[in-house]
Amino acid sequence: MQDFSKDIKLLIFDLDGTLVNSLPDLMDSVNYALVNMNLPKIDQEQTAKFVGSGLKKLLQLAIGNTDEVIFEKTRSFFMEYYNENYVNKTTSYKGVPEVLSYFSNKQKAVYSNKLHEFTVKTIQKLRLEKHFVQILGAKPELFQSKPKPDGIHIILNELDVNPKQAIMIGDSTHDIEAGKAAGVYTCAVTYGYRPKEILINAKPNLLIDRFDELIDFL
Repeated sequence: MQDFSKDIKLLIFDLDGTLVNSLPDLMDSVNYALVNMNLPKIDQEQTAKFVGSGLKKLLQLAIGNTDEVIFEKTRSFFMEYYNENYVNKTTSYKGVPEVLSYFSNKQKAVYSNKLHEFTVKTIQKLRLEKHFVQILGAKPELFQSKPKPDGIHIILNELDVNPKQAIMIGDSTHDIEAGKAAGVYTCAVTYGYRPKEILINAKPNLLIDRFDELIDFL
């Protein structure tokens, strides 16, 4: 492991699969849409494979179709349910509030491929917002989502932090790729939605199996 901990001033966290487990609510919302589209439901394992690249990709994979008309109908049903049920079953992972408090001397941000509105609302509903100086979700009309580094660049610029003073922490290869492209350090978490082997192959600077292991390295 590289010893760069003394340089880190900013921790940037992914949301789903890193800070919170949102799979049950995402699966319920997708299945509500699929039932209304007369399509077969998906299970939690499939949901885990489909998330991480934003809502459009999630729904396209769930319906097995990239037709825009079908997607828009499915999206409408998804949003009808998700708007009212996005944190019914979503919980933060073990140790998240405590570890975020431990790093009170460092700046912390959230950067997610979840739509910005729901990224902010999820953090607020779980009472985690006090820990973060910035919360940024997907804004397709303004910048490209991970694995593109655009959002990380925005956070670094607004907080005036050098890339080598920041680390991107997430459960997806998208997080690692985005972090590397932005020039920040990277940390993959294995307890989220992606197999450990895939994350190892992405070659992050750090690999942790539990959220509280961040304390050991940073």
